Amino acid sequence: MSMLTESGLVRLMDCGSSFSYILSDNSCFLTTEYKVLQSQSGSGFVRCMKMMFNGAIQLCYLPGGLKTFQSVLPALSPNKFLKIALNLLTNVLSVKSNGFLRCQNLDISWDKVFIDQNSLAVAMVYLPLSKKNFADFSEFESQLKAELVRLIQNNENIQSNKTAQLAEFLQNGSISLEKLCTLIGGRGDDPGTGGTELGNNGGSEGIVLLTALN
Repeated sequence: MSMLTESGLVRLMDCGSSFSYILSDNSCFLTTEYKVLQSQSGSGFVRCMKMMFNGAIQLCYLPGGLKTFQSVLPALSPNKFLKIALNLLTNVLSVKSNGFLRCQNLDISWDKVFIDQNSLAVAMVYLPLSKKNFADFSEFESQLKAELVRLIQNNENIQSNKTAQLAEFLQNGSISLEKLCTLIGGRGDDPGTGGTELGNNGGSEGIVLLTALN
């Protein structure tokens, strides 16, 4: 659950295939971040629309045909999980490198992270608010890593030698998200390149084996 929801700053409301956050304090809304978010539509974010609800700002999110990470997780193979993890971390690094957006405003609840079941692309929920889910990037990074480790430990269907190795890397505080992308992808240092190499033998999911640290 979002820390902002827990604190009472926003109230979550389901609206069929969409959902929204209703602000308890309209002054927390950041117009500049919202405009940047609109310009980034389709670039790793769930579409967001600002509306009003009984005088309060309502941020409505429209995932369309995407499925939540939580709902697709039980059917994932270890290799598909690795590809989603790479896409997730790549999205996070995109936000980190953006001069106007902050990773602390991402909702990393697994029922608010969305997956395209065909491409395994990841779309995330960003809340353009002055109040953040996390105090700083370090806290956000630690929480994200811990949650990914818990997924690996608690879901037998995604467990393999490679995901066990990923869990070890995630628990190593000296390994940055940038380095993790390189380790999962098995090539290059630029997480924006995607990095996974699927096998060519009859459509198998032969993702590159995680490489050892020097």
